[in-house]
Parts: sequence; C-alpha cells; structure tokens
Amino acid sequence: MNEFLKALDARREASVALRFNGARFIPGGDTLVVTFQPFFDEDDPADRSPQAVWAENFLKKRGLSVLGVNHQVNNWYRADDLHRLLRALQQQGFFQRYRRVMFYGGSMGGFAALAFAELAPGCTVLAHNPQTTLRPAETPWETRFEVAREQDWDGEFSDGAIGARSAARVYVSYDPF
Repeated sequence: MNEFLKALDARREASVALRFNGARFIPGGDTLVVTFQPFFDEDDPADRSPQAVWAENFLKKRGLSVLGVNHQVNNWYRADDLHRLLRALQQQGFFQRYRRVMFYGGSMGGFAALAFAELAPGCTVLAHNPQTTLRPAETPWETRFEVAREQDWDGEFSDGAIGARSAARVYVSYDPF
C-alpha cells in the first residue's frame, strides 16, 4: 500500500490490490473523479480485475484524473483495509490537490460514492440507483442483496446519507422499474 501512496503523491499511474478490493489511479487534469464499481455478476471474472476502473475510457477521454475503486466480491466496500487506504489518502492531502473532486458510482458503487464523500468535503456526488445503507436493523424490508446483509455495517462509511452531508452537491438518479 505504501508504494501506491507514493505513486499517487507523485501523480504517477498506479494500482494496488487489497484483500477484497483494489484501486487504480490514472493521472489527468485538475478534476479528480473517484469511481466505484457497481454490483456485478460474480460468475464473470472480467469484472474482478484489480485494473478494472468503472467508466475509465469515458473519463480518460475528457482528461480527468481518476481514482477507480473496485471489488473482487460484492462487499459494499465494507473492508477495513480499503477504509485505511482511503483515510490515508485523505490524511496525506490527496483529495485537496484537485480543484474539483467528484465521487461517482451506480448501485453498490452509488452507495460508496455517497458514503465516502466525507473524504473530500465540498465534493460533488453522482450516484445512480444507490442504497444509502443495508444495515439490517434499518432496512428489514431489503431482501435483494443477501451478501450485503452479511457485511459488518458498524463503523465508518456505513451510511451514504451521512457521508453525503459533506458534499457540496449530490445528484441521485434512479430507475423506478
């Protein structure tokens, strides 16, 4: 993880693989987009690459800096090592180096975009079909994501509604069908 942090400090492209998640930085302009991969079919190994960055081509073509956070299992980004990595980035001032910071994701990734917004106060969040939390005590009616209910929903980054309070702007889109 230290080599990854050093590479980001120097604005060099870099990747890191964690136990359940991964991250890849692609340097670009003075706007940083932090993307979070959505829920995926766990039978498709292409989505589990530590190099996978959601919306990479779209964002690179626009000259944006990208920090893509992905996952090897649908864990709603609840892994402690991922939390430590993102907090380390915040503590070294990574997000403050950019004129604008956006958090972007859909479904499970939309949850993460909301929940992790507190890392860059004043950011913009774009979340498609997000959940705000899947804490069983608060969402007993939610039965679609059994694996999510097995995660530890205590601690930080567990509620998108709380994380989004730090954002300057939050855009949520959804498809009711």
